[in-house]
Amino acid sequence: MILFAPLMILALLPLSPLKNTGHIKLGEIFTDHMVLQRDTNAPIWGTADPGEKISVSIAGHTASGIVDTNGNWSLNLRNLPAGGPYTLVVRERSVITLHDILIGDVWLTSGQSNMGYPMHSDPENTAAAKTANDSQLRYVAFPGDGSKTSQLTWETASPQTTPYWSAVAYYFGKELRTKANIPIGIVESAVGSTSGESWVSLSTLKEHLDILASAQSQMHLAQTMKLPVKNSTPGYMFNNMIEPIVNYGITGAVWYQGENNTWPQGHEKQYGELLSLLIKDWRTRWGWSFPFYIVQLHGYKGSSISTDPNAMSSIAEIREKQLQVSQTTPNSALVITDELGDTVGDVHPTDKLDVGHRLALIALAKRYREPVAYSGPIESGFSISEGNMIIRFTHIEGGLIAKGGTLARFSIAGINKNFVWADAKIAGNTIIVSSSQVPKPVAVRYAWEDNPLNANLYNGAGLPASPFRIGQ
Repeated sequence: MILFAPLMILALLPLSPLKNTGHIKLGEIFTDHMVLQRDTNAPIWGTADPGEKISVSIAGHTASGIVDTNGNWSLNLRNLPAGGPYTLVVRERSVITLHDILIGDVWLTSGQSNMGYPMHSDPENTAAAKTANDSQLRYVAFPGDGSKTSQLTWETASPQTTPYWSAVAYYFGKELRTKANIPIGIVESAVGSTSGESWVSLSTLKEHLDILASAQSQMHLAQTMKLPVKNSTPGYMFNNMIEPIVNYGITGAVWYQGENNTWPQGHEKQYGELLSLLIKDWRTRWGWSFPFYIVQLHGYKGSSISTDPNAMSSIAEIREKQLQVSQTTPNSALVITDELGDTVGDVHPTDKLDVGHRLALIALAKRYREPVAYSGPIESGFSISEGNMIIRFTHIEGGLIAKGGTLARFSIAGINKNFVWADAKIAGNTIIVSSSQVPKPVAVRYAWEDNPLNANLYNGAGLPASPFRIGQ
């Protein structure tokens, strides 16, 4: 079937080329071995001589149009079925041919260093990378320093390439390849120590002056501390790492970020508004509400378990905001990882396999409609009776479970909001929390701390509960 599409001029498309044959230049994301998005629009763009006729074809599908007066062109290949490998041909007065192209599902993975954490960073993941060998799993990554590039390179999963891939992205893509049984492409765009504000377009941030002001304060503080200012600069990472691929066909996005928004004190309180804004910004630019999956922050900042139930935690507040955004934003979901923190307090825990697996469960359930549990227990309300706080939950597939014995890391407070460690027990699909020190409870916290490594509430599917606080 031959499909013809009119020329579409997209204002946000990049002008920086990757391939140049004669008068035609392709956008930097288009290379040999790439994956194009199936079953929807798969835009191809670049530059060429103004007024020239240009066409793009692959697997019997063709789109054509005229280059605009500024030399820009963009064409949509529509409803491509999964498959390949194919050859993609771009014709003007000259011809570009790209080889070994697959059609499948493309996922954008973004955030800071825990998303960018490469497979070769530790022995266990290095060993797993050496077994990678899947011609249907492809990966392309922007520079990890946030610098703008005019060249990207798609790779096929192999023992030679995979050690340099994001570990989270690799495990996520690998499981989807196995269980969804279609080609999978990963577009990696992550930079360590970056604030969420740097990943939102500046034009959007200018419409939210409170968030912009907070970001600028962090940027100035970073300069004082001799930290990379660009990592906190509003819109910087968006300009270099997102805008060049806006409108590339994707099936969804994964976001693993938040550590850099825990400082300075108070910055974390805006994170919910910021994350909602980022999702809206990206979806607006792509033109549709694609799936957006959020990885909740793991435990870190030291390996010791907190002895103070009243301790404040900016990390816990970020986790709370991530949960709230996942509950209020359509077509989004949360990956719970608080118990995966490193026992030596490393901000980069090595267990990326479980993160990738839990992400894959969400995608399998929501994108591929597989009947799998994809979330741990989520608090859904409470009541108070005879000195007990009775807490209800959703996502209790297989029932509530205290992994390893008695429930831990619950605290309870009365009207004075002075928290004490509490007794907690499972009663069917609820948890009853109490303390002899608090005869009239009004508030409960669970795993409300930087590093709740021994929090042990799970469901029968083996997935951990999200930290939460209620009644305050």
